[in-house]
Amino acid sequence: MLPHAYEEEMRVLLGQDFERYLSALTQPPVRGLHLNRCKGEAGEVARATAEQLTALSPLPYAADGFLWAGEERVGRHPLHHAGAFYVQEPSAMAPVCCLPDISGCRVLDLCAAPGGKSTQLANRIGPSGLLVANEVVASRCAVLCGNLERMGIRRALVTHAPAEALADCLPAFFDVVVVDAPCSGEGMFRKDPAAQTEWKPETPAACARRQADILLQAARMLHPGGFLLYATCTFSVCENEGTVAAFLRAHPDFSLCEVPQAVRDVTAPGVQPPQGGLNHPEYCRRFYPHLAAGEGQFMALLRREGDTFFPPISARAQGQTTTAKQRPTGGRRPDRKPAGRSDADVACIAAFLREVLQEQALSALPDPVLFRGGYCLPPVPNALLPAPLLPLCYAMGVRIGEVRKGRVIPHHHFFSAFGGMMKTKLPLSASDPRLFAYLSGEEIACDLPDGWGVVTVNDLPLGGIKVTSGRAKNHYPVGLRNTPSADRG
Repeated sequence: MLPHAYEEEMRVLLGQDFERYLSALTQPPVRGLHLNRCKGEAGEVARATAEQLTALSPLPYAADGFLWAGEERVGRHPLHHAGAFYVQEPSAMAPVCCLPDISGCRVLDLCAAPGGKSTQLANRIGPSGLLVANEVVASRCAVLCGNLERMGIRRALVTHAPAEALADCLPAFFDVVVVDAPCSGEGMFRKDPAAQTEWKPETPAACARRQADILLQAARMLHPGGFLLYATCTFSVCENEGTVAAFLRAHPDFSLCEVPQAVRDVTAPGVQPPQGGLNHPEYCRRFYPHLAAGEGQFMALLRREGDTFFPPISARAQGQTTTAKQRPTGGRRPDRKPAGRSDADVACIAAFLREVLQEQALSALPDPVLFRGGYCLPPVPNALLPAPLLPLCYAMGVRIGEVRKGRVIPHHHFFSAFGGMMKTKLPLSASDPRLFAYLSGEEIACDLPDGWGVVTVNDLPLGGIKVTSGRAKNHYPVGLRNTPSADRG
C-alpha cells in the first residue's frame, strides 16, 4: 500500500492521470537490456543476442536498448557471461540517451554503482574517450568493477571518493558529468515494494539537501561548454525540478537544454516547482510507468556557458590539475608504486603480452603500470593521467594480472577486454556442451597449442584458459561460475 502522504502528493501532481498511474503499479515490472559495443561490432552483438534471447523489442529512444519480456535465466546465459549486454531497467537507459555525441570525451559518472549508466557511457565515448566511474561506498565499488570487467571496458578508471575530494583534485576537468543522484526512490515503488515502507514524508527534503551538495561539486569539475546530466528515480518535485531550480539560481552560467525528440515522446514534461523561477521546466523530463514501459525516472540536461567543448584528450596537458590539493578518501588507498617495479617483473609482463596478443594489438597499448599489487594497462597513456587523481583510484584501466615466481597469472579482466586480440582462441557455439562445462568451472578438451588462450562465444571473449597437452584448464573466476548455488537469473 502506498504511503498516504505520498499518494496525496501524486494525486495533485498527476491530476487526471493519477488513476492510470495507480493501475500501472498493479502490473508486473518490466525488464530491459542494452547491447555492449565494447565487446564487438554492434551488428554482431545484436545478431547474437536476438538469436539467443526471446521477446526482445527495440526501445525507440535508446540506440542499443531493448525491452525484454522473455523468461530466460539471463544471469546464467553465456552471452551475459560474455558481456554482450547489460540488464537494465528500460527507463534507466533514457538519461544517457539525452546526451549529444560524446565520442572522445572525458566523462564522469559521479554516482556510478552498479554500473548501468557507466556501461552506456563507455559505449558512447569510443576508443579515444575516458570514463571515470566514481562510487563513494567501497562495497559497491566491487560490484561496479565486476560489471565493467564483464563488459570488457578498457577506457575507465574507478574511483572511491566523496564528491568534494574528487572536485578538489579535478577542477574543470570533465566534458560531461553525470549525476544519477541518491534519492527517495519513489519511481521504484512497483519494482521494489520495500522502498514504500522505507519512504517517510521527510525523506524527499533530506535527499534534496544531499543532491544539492553533490551537484555543487559536480559543477566544479565541469569544463566550460560541458554538459551536466542530472537524474533520479523519484517523482518528488523538491528532489527534481526544485533541486534543478536551486542549482540554476546559484549557477547562472548553466542553463537547461532540450532533450532529443525520441526521449520527449515517451516522457512527460517537468513541472514548475513551488518556488518558481525555472525557465523552460518542460525541458526536464519525467518517465512514468503509465506512459511508457519502465519505472519512474527524472532527467534534466544542463550546459555550462563556454565555447570550449570536447578538446581531444591527447592535447590536454597533465599539468592543468597537478597543483590541485589531494584529499583523503576515508577508504583504502591503492598500492601504486611505479618505482617499486622490478626489472624482472616488467620484462615478464612484456614477454607475456608479446606471447598472447596479436602483433597489431601490441603497438597500441600504453605502458603497463603497477597498481594495487598487480599490473594494469591504464585507460590513457600514463603521462596524461592527472597525478592528484591516482590516490583516489580503486581500479585503473584493464588489469593484466600478477607476477608470481617469474610467471604472469592473468586477471579475468584481461581476457574479457583483450580476448578478441589474443592469438589463441577456443570458439564454442551456444550448443557446444563444453561451453556449459566451462561456465561451470570444469576443465575441457581442445585442439590448441599449449599456453594461455581465451574461450569465445559468438566471437565474444568469455574467459581464460591455460592449455596443456590438449586440455584447457579453467581460469573462469569461481564467483562467476554457473554452480547450483549461483543462480543469478
